[in-house]
Amino acid sequence: MQTFWELLKESVITQATITVAVIAVTLYLLAMDHPIPPDLWALDTLVIGFYFGSKVGVVQGQNKAQADMLDKVLPTNGGNNNG
Repeated sequence: MQTFWELLKESVITQATITVAVIAVTLYLLAMDHPIPPDLWALDTLVIGFYFGSKVGVVQGQNKAQADMLDKVLPTNGGNNNG
């Protein structure tokens, strides 16, 4: 079961599909003027938070990799660019 959750966490397509489906249901209920249960609002928040929260780690990893690459390419001399 642990493998299932790891794969779900890493699957961008699955995450996006679930997020869009939950939001679509909420928007449909809003458009049709039906009451939206508090549990659905909570699910919307949970799904959106999980979707964007999982992206933060990816961006931080990319930023770290870019910073490491720049450190290798550009020599640091304490901010003194006079040679």
